[in-house]
Order: sequence, then structure tokens, then C-alpha cells
Amino acid sequence: MISVIMPSMFIPDGIVERVKEVCAHPLVGEFILMDNTVEGGNIKEEIPKLTYIEEGQNTFINPAWNKGVKLASNELITICNDDVNFNPIILEVLDN
Repeated sequence: MISVIMPSMFIPDGIVERVKEVCAHPLVGEFILMDNTVEGGNIKEEIPKLTYIEEGQNTFINPAWNKGVKLASNELITICNDDVNFNPIILEVLDN
């Protein structure tokens, strides 16, 4: 199983759909979304496999990645950014 870590400062349009798509992949064990927006609470929908961390401030990308890695429960970890669209099928490369 793979842990996916994504920090976000802006929570862009379409993020919920992207998170759902990645979480639906059978190799994804968890998706950790670090919400670095000031207002927080931008993801209202409950999504299986999603751990949603509201920071309430911009903790910056590197510390957010590091915190996500510490929270991850899987040995395999992938880090992505909220402005990157990728096909979850690429995760199968990590599993080999």
C-alpha cells in the first residue's frame, strides 16, 4: 500500500475529484491532505482513505511534506502537489 501526501495552500477547484480518483486506486492505502489555507476547512466531504489536516496557516511546503511523512502509515510514500494532475496508474510503478 502507498501513502499519498499533498500539501495545499489554495485548495484549487477540482481537488476533491482528484483526491477521490487517487483514493479509488487499489494500491492507495491513505491520502494525507495538508490544508495550509488560512481559513481551513475547505474539504467538507468525507472521503474514504483521506486524512485531512487543517493547519489554519501556511506552514510552507517542506514542513507540510515532513509532517505528512511522519503521519503516513505505509512504507511506500509518494508526495505530490495540488497543482499536479497525474494518472493514479503511475502508482503501480512504486509497487514493483
